Amino acid sequence: MHGQWRNKISTYVHYPVHELNMSPYVVSNQKPNNYHLYAITNHTGTLHGGHYTACCRYSYNRNKFHKFDDQDVYEIGSNKLQTAAGYVLFYSSIDFTPPKLGT
Repeated sequence: MHGQWRNKISTYVHYPVHELNMSPYVVSNQKPNNYHLYAITNHTGTLHGGHYTACCRYSYNRNKFHKFDDQDVYEIGSNKLQTAAGYVLFYSSIDFTPPKLGT
């Protein structure tokens, strides 16, 4: 619809979990511009209301993701990350090293 009434777009978009290569989109190509997905914000519902969840890579084991859904937190397989509910994707460079806590 047009005008004041709008519908939420819920088209499935395929996005890489590993090795998002941004080299074709940067001017200087001195080093690889590869990124790994580390978190997703999901939204289900309409523009007028809905529910947010998040999936985040576990920092101590980069091959595991956890889903955060209100008070529920559980491990989720990387094959279940890509859905039409994906709203905001967070990537980090492959060279990223999490800070050491307590030092």
